[in-house]
Amino acid sequence: MHNLNRFHLNGLRALEAAGRLGSLRAAAEEQFGRPMFERHPKGLRPTPFGQEVLRYLSAGFAEISAGLALADRRRDSVLTVSVTPMAEDGLAGSSGATC
Repeated sequence: MHNLNRFHLNGLRALEAAGRLGSLRAAAEEQFGRPMFERHPKGLRPTPFGQEVLRYLSAGFAEISAGLALADRRRDSVLTVSVTPMAEDGLAGSSGATC
């Protein structure tokens, strides 16, 4: 199970689709219903439609990343104190505080 944490499930799905269909281009086209990439001598290039979709996807992933970074910063500023029930009774009794 440890190995499952090393890989992103969506990345594995993309690899599986590319392998099953024989190309990244075919996998993207199956997902979006129209060509996302064009083959060129130096590799794949996004079509105009692909450029537009990729622009939105990149912006969306940047927003998700910023939100997760904010959550991490907020988590770092929280102090959680846990005590056993017996210690809790002793602390309340010695200070006069009630729980």
